[in-house]
Amino acid sequence: EPARFAAVARSLVESGARVLITGALSDEPLRDAFMHEARGVDIVEAVGRFDLFELAALIERCDAYVTADSGPMHIAAAVGTPVVALFGPTDPARHGPVGEGHTVAEASLPCRPCYRRSCRIRDRNLCMGSIEPDDVASRARRAIAADGGRLD
Repeated sequence: EPARFAAVARSLVESGARVLITGALSDEPLRDAFMHEARGVDIVEAVGRFDLFELAALIERCDAYVTADSGPMHIAAAVGTPVVALFGPTDPARHGPVGEGHTVAEASLPCRPCYRRSCRIRDRNLCMGSIEPDDVASRARRAIAADGGRLD
């Protein structure tokens, strides 16, 4: 949800981090919603600007990568960037980032993992909506510090 990711970005920027948003061209509607929610926050926007190899090189330069369960999550893990992965309906034990230094934020709900695109309990995605932005930002700050990154 763009508003929740924007809350994470706002918290990280307030801590002195630089925030970069990535995605495919097809993610432009999500980018627009995110940028609207994050208005007033200094964010580097790079949605649809890089091919896969350029994206990997960019992610490798990051101190941490906050993402949902996605292909770029695995790219970040492969290039050694600490990942803060958000897992909703999928199982991080099966699909989580491989390697050391990664953290998973997930809701503790008896219905997950369900692998459904839409929640059968609520209209919205209950499991992703149960992950608190403050917790994600805190995990990202710890990942940045552990990787030698500096927050002002």
